Amino acid sequence: MNKNTAFTIENEVLQNDDVCKLTGHLQARHQIKWLNQNCWKFHVSAKGSPIIGAWYARMKLAGVEPSNFSVDDLTDLVSLMKKTDCVMQTI
Repeated sequence: MNKNTAFTIENEVLQNDDVCKLTGHLQARHQIKWLNQNCWKFHVSAKGSPIIGAWYARMKLAGVEPSNFSVDDLTDLVSLMKKTDCVMQTI
């Protein structure tokens, strides 16, 4: 398993520079305000920074509303990825 596909928290959440690019803001309080105004789901760290899941961000940016995503949709996605030679790694 190479470093880029290893399971680490850094691979599972957006990094601070990603959140800055997404929101256009450097300060956490402004990032949180933007995220709330744009209906993003996130957690807040003990330091007050927003924590956004990487998969959630990918789906949200693609126009998929993650709360409406069902198991059948996931099965369809897996089938599509297999057809298009996408590599999936199970953890």
